[in-house]
Amino acid sequence: MAKKRALVLCGGGSLGAYEFGCWQYFREKNMTFDAVYGASIGALNGAMIVSDAFNEAAHLWNTITVNQVIDKGMNLNADTLSEYGAEGLFRFARSYFRNSGADISPLVEVVKNAINPHKVKTSSIPFGIVTTSYPGMKEKDINVQKELSEEEILPYLHASSACWPIFPIMKVGKNRFVDGGFTNNLPIDFALREGADEIIAIRLKSYPPTPQHVELCSLPNVTTIYSRHDLGSIMDFTPEVLKRNIRFGYLDAKKMFGDAIGFDYTFSDWGPYESIADHFFLDSIREDPLWFSALQKEFSDARTKPETSKDYFLLTIERMGKWLSIPEDEEYSLVDFFSKVVNTAREIKLSPKDSVKFQKGTNRALTKQEKPAYLAYLSHQIRHQHQVKGLKTVVKRNPEIFLICDLLKTILTA
Repeated sequence: MAKKRALVLCGGGSLGAYEFGCWQYFREKNMTFDAVYGASIGALNGAMIVSDAFNEAAHLWNTITVNQVIDKGMNLNADTLSEYGAEGLFRFARSYFRNSGADISPLVEVVKNAINPHKVKTSSIPFGIVTTSYPGMKEKDINVQKELSEEEILPYLHASSACWPIFPIMKVGKNRFVDGGFTNNLPIDFALREGADEIIAIRLKSYPPTPQHVELCSLPNVTTIYSRHDLGSIMDFTPEVLKRNIRFGYLDAKKMFGDAIGFDYTFSDWGPYESIADHFFLDSIREDPLWFSALQKEFSDARTKPETSKDYFLLTIERMGKWLSIPEDEEYSLVDFFSKVVNTAREIKLSPKDSVKFQKGTNRALTKQEKPAYLAYLSHQIRHQHQVKGLKTVVKRNPEIFLICDLLKTILTA
């Protein structure tokens, strides 16, 4: 008996661009789904997926602005006040209170142009959405094709994505609804109840930051795609942010299904470094195995648990990329990435003061400003086969340099 594969899409406003990026990868790999379930923006994206409206979704996510979501809208990010000023905030507040919520008439038009209710209704892919009754705040799961008429599909999609109190409460017939994310923002359980055997879930850090039934992401038949990056706020429709998040979605899906490697960065292949990576960690700590505890702590966090030598190799080269602010939303070959690290470090001009300071060493953590310069110092000394003075004292408070130094030696002197 064939397995039923379901796609489950999280709510998260503008972060839905990340889900579209994942969809780009799925199409590239001819990956299909036997059912789709979503809440909020996940419901809107899901409707486009089941109706095969990829071109419409691409147009939406590549052109949408905050003013196409909310009349007199504002991107909510660190630059909100400086970008819109007091007058802009006043205009938004006046519109908000006049409409008992933001005026989403522009979004209604965008959704109408992107989603064809007839295609959703007649799709061969079962589609489920979640909304929340108001004022009772009870979860309402809806099997769209079975329970809704064509005329009800768009209203209930808006009911699922009624991000109150930013958006107004949505009234459908005699009933009122708010966002499905209030009760079940990642409805994996809905998919399971409907008979899914295999689930691909796209999790967003939105509201709530952790989905209500997050433990279901750990089920053996659930594959969860989740960004390691900060995707921003759920109401930031800045074009550059949306473009970046689409890219992260694509790259994260590609890594999840084994077509690329990496943690925060994405690498297309190992190239000539695979054999080096296989032995890198053991070779590095062989002389002093007691460094393992410090290195394990340095490279481990809630998202990362390095287990293999290859994990430590990737995390080490990524750490150098982070120090040098190399963009994380691109795909690299490892060879090209390492060359970019070395060339970027080479362009950093060390002051005489820095050179003396690094040669003496320092028994403290390097500051964010010092790290690029220290990497330039290491790269220069190793490239010219000079002794790296002061290394022992620096490593005491910066254990990652233990591996960074060895990686530079391994590759630059190979």
